[in-house]
Order: sequence, then C-alpha cells, then structure tokens
Amino acid sequence: MEPFDGANERLLEHTLDSIAKKFHRRVIVSTDQGWALDYVKDMRVKGMPVSENIKENEGSYRDVLAEVGNRMTMEGDDEFVMLSLEYPNRTYRNIRSAIQHYRKNPHAKSMLCRMPSKEVPQKIMIENEEEQGGTPLVEDEGQEWKESEFEQGFRHSHFITISQVSEISELNTWLWNEDTIFFPINSNNIQRTRTKKQLDAIENA
Repeated sequence: MEPFDGANERLLEHTLDSIAKKFHRRVIVSTDQGWALDYVKDMRVKGMPVSENIKENEGSYRDVLAEVGNRMTMEGDDEFVMLSLEYPNRTYRNIRSAIQHYRKNPHAKSMLCRMPSKEVPQKIMIENEEEQGGTPLVEDEGQEWKESEFEQGFRHSHFITISQVSEISELNTWLWNEDTIFFPINSNNIQRTRTKKQLDAIENA
C-alpha cells in the first residue's frame, strides 16, 4: 500500500468513499502499514495486517487474496472485489457496473478491466540503452510487412478486479488466466495516480 509517499492516506480515503457505507462491514483492508490499520480501526471496516511471509517475499495480489481467504475461512464460491488504491476518481457506480457485468457471465470466476490500446505488441520495441538500440517485444518474422494482419489488442487494468476464492490458486500473480473475463472501461475517464502531483490535480479539478 505504498504507490508513492505522502498521499497514501488520501488514496485510502478516496477508495473507502467509493464504497457505499452499508457495505463497509464487508470491506477488508489488508496491509503491512501500521498507519492504515490505525486509520480504519474505528470504522466498520476490518483492518488485517499481512503476514511476515507476505512482507518478506513482496507478495503479489494473488498471494494477498489467498491469505485473506484462508484467514477469513471463506468458502470456495465466495468472491473478492479488489480495489487498487491508485484510482482515486473511481465511483460506487463504477463498482456496481463492474459487478453487474461479472454477474451476467454465469461461468465467470475472475474478472479484470480492459482499456483500448492504440499500440500493437508487434510494433513495440524494448530499449537497449547501452547499445542505443532495441529489440522487438514480440518476435515475428516479416512483421514490418504484415501490419494489416495484426490483431488489435487492449490493456488490462486492476481498476476493479473480481476473483472467486476457489479460482485464486488458478490465476497468475496479477490475477489472470485464460478463463478471465474483462470489463470495458473508458480510459478517458479513468486516471491511474502514480505521483502526488497527479493526485493533487485530480482533487483540485
């Protein structure tokens, strides 16, 4: 819970404000930060310190959710709705729409968000600063002549993530597998906040 210094408390406040208060008793804040546990201790929200094993091994989203599920003795068909702190302009309406999208897919066991992407993997180069050159992200012989055949991709996002408890062990570290469905979001309205300056701009808009 430390995307950047000096604004974490504000990000947590925005995240909790995006959840209807009637659901706060179902909210778990899993963290290795003492200030966050202090912040929620007088709320209906449950603060849960992560284990030493998670802290020492810099646990992934999957590791944290698996630990919470075990400690809360959750059933296999229970579900997590995970909200990353990095999206302070997320609203309750966003959350409700994502859950409705997930519910319309009866066989879904995990969901991420998706945003349009103007780039295609075959055109992206990985920079090599030492050699002042680059190598293709995706190796494809003759790719410079086949651009019309490239399939349009999209960017995944953890804006809102839903995972069934029984599916956690089947997901990779960033909560995806081949059965994961995607909820479309408008990248023009979604701002991922990575700096204090960005957060200030959103709050002062």
